[in-house]
Amino acid sequence: MGVFDYSLLKVLVIEDQAFVRQMISHYLKNLGCTMIMEAPDGYAGLKQVVENQPNFIICDINMEGMDGFGFLEKLKELDGKASDIPVVFLTSDGTIDSVKKAADLSVDGYVVKPVTKDNLKLKIDAVLKRRLIS
Repeated sequence: MGVFDYSLLKVLVIEDQAFVRQMISHYLKNLGCTMIMEAPDGYAGLKQVVENQPNFIICDINMEGMDGFGFLEKLKELDGKASDIPVVFLTSDGTIDSVKKAADLSVDGYVVKPVTKDNLKLKIDAVLKRRLIS
């Protein structure tokens, strides 16, 4: 039993690997999310943000076209509430350089693959709790 009502979250999953996107969406559904959007890269992710206004984003870093870093930079440049949507990077890149770059871009969370439903939930809960308190 969690503190947060996941059915109220409108989550965007940006991931270039269809299988991983589907797996993350499946985990989110198991947590109670009913509004889940998907995008295969940063460009499609930005389009989803503008058109559908998610209130939480889970994003891969290493993608063709626009990667996660580029996506986060562009997101922060958007007008209004879009620039303040919480973003969690979900990536296989656990290098110090990538973690530091993500922190410099003010990412809200960083999870290294492989991910489980439980550690994804822990990270989402931590980000939501931090955002509600601040």
